[in-house]
Amino acid sequence: MHAEKHRYAKRLTNVVTIDGETVPIRLRERLRQQVRDLDKKEQEDKANGKTIWHEKINVPSGCLQLYVEGPLPAGVKGLFEDAASLTLEDQLGHVLKALARLAEHTMVLRAEREAERQRWEVQRRKQAAIEQRIRAEQKRIATFTALYTQWRQANDCRTFVEELVRAAAYQDCPDTQKARFERWANAVIDSIDPVINGAAHALISNEREESVIFDEAMRRYHDTIKTS
Repeated sequence: MHAEKHRYAKRLTNVVTIDGETVPIRLRERLRQQVRDLDKKEQEDKANGKTIWHEKINVPSGCLQLYVEGPLPAGVKGLFEDAASLTLEDQLGHVLKALARLAEHTMVLRAEREAERQRWEVQRRKQAAIEQRIRAEQKRIATFTALYTQWRQANDCRTFVEELVRAAAYQDCPDTQKARFERWANAVIDSIDPVINGAAHALISNEREESVIFDEAMRRYHDTIKTS
């Protein structure tokens, strides 16, 4: 057992270390109230019914008190003091037992807090993993709809090119120029068409998520569409 001053309460509290656990204790002398001697004016004021400031003062009682501070377990006494039949020194054995019980109780509480912290950390990591899966699924849905939009755009472009080369306004253009334009236009279209450019490869290769993940991702996707 080792006792040392606590750095935050050096004048009021000591810290006792038992089996590696620190237990705060406080040693003080109990005070008692005593009527002080009044001066002449105060005596006159009191006789006239006036209130006397600090008529009673606290003085040392000669009774030493020791407080065991901390989360005391049930049934453990936290205050020891001098009594007419038993001095504080005579109670040191009981004090040491109380300190040991408190140290043991502190260890139990710390273990419980650590177990709770670990349970919370496991739950936090689990929720973080679920959130990551939801966001990934939400991104996959957004990618799918974006690729669909690009596919429609590519098909509209193909129709546009077909109508363009057949239009009467361009019938006087040489066939070689039309063919060159079509090759260029089709190259542009193929670059934006996910059916051709392979942009949907990762989308197709991904496995489908669980229903609960998919449903939450769809809900968030629809919420995003509503607010955009």
